[in-house]
Amino acid sequence: MMLFPYDDPIWDMAHHAYGVGANVLLAELEEKWSDDAADYLFFSALLHQGTTYPASYLSIPHLLRIAENLSGEPRLMTANLLGGLALAEQQPAHTDCSGVSCTHDNACWKHRLARQQRKNSKRAFRK
Repeated sequence: MMLFPYDDPIWDMAHHAYGVGANVLLAELEEKWSDDAADYLFFSALLHQGTTYPASYLSIPHLLRIAENLSGEPRLMTANLLGGLALAEQQPAHTDCSGVSCTHDNACWKHRLARQQRKNSKRAFRK
């Protein structure tokens, strides 16, 4: 698994539940652990109500590295997030976050995400 540095431009395209900037939050957490900051980053931004985001997956190598230097509750918290990300991917490929079968319209978040990524790629290519 590739570890993208926190200053890699890919982070600017990798959103979480509330926008972009997971790299900044991860770097701050790596510098100084905070239960509140970890709780927000882990269970609001990266894994929000069972939904994952591009930033969730870019974060995995960093989370593994951070966890190596943790013990006790912080390490368990990090393991819980990693487990949650793994379980979230076990959902059927065409089910939206509410459990409703996808009809390939705007209700399906995975298709919306794929469309948005294609649009962003086209814009970046034109520049």
